[in-house]
Amino acid sequence: LQQTLLFAAARFVAERRRTGRWQRGRRAVLGVWAACATIGTLSALFYFGLIYWLQDIPHGGNIPALLLTVPLFAATVAAAALMVGSLVRSGDDALKLLIPTSIPFVFLSGFAWPLVAMPGWVQAIAWTIPATPAMHIFIPLNQMGASLGEVRGALAILVVQLAVFGSVAGYRLTRRARVRSAPVGP
Repeated sequence: LQQTLLFAAARFVAERRRTGRWQRGRRAVLGVWAACATIGTLSALFYFGLIYWLQDIPHGGNIPALLLTVPLFAATVAAAALMVGSLVRSGDDALKLLIPTSIPFVFLSGFAWPLVAMPGWVQAIAWTIPATPAMHIFIPLNQMGASLGEVRGALAILVVQLAVFGSVAGYRLTRRARVRSAPVGP
């Protein structure tokens, strides 16, 4: 869920900037962010709802809590994507930067290897990626019926990530900065 939204939104923002079609201003940034977060939320709800049901994956823990946390995760990933899109010259550069992160992010999230079994410095890096707190939120909520209180630490980290990524993206995308142009072509 994270990588798909991250790739698409970062590439979109970077390409709009490169071609001179990015509209500066808070409203433009908030509009793109909200659109991306909405797409991410709908994708996650499709995945956790219909796909789990179709594949007969055990689920159905704390659905109301999922309905609150899924939009937070999508908003955080969308903010990270806007930040990345603001840092690179073109959509292709965004993909060149992000594609190699897919497999490391899976391992860093604690999906394949327990996060607590990793060295402290690796754990610290892992908690800067939205997928890590999301993994520690969605599995307990969706599979174990945990309460929001039981995942509050990971929720707090996701909120901090949203604030940091959103602030950097907002600053970079609203200020009047020159974009070093990359050639416009096919």
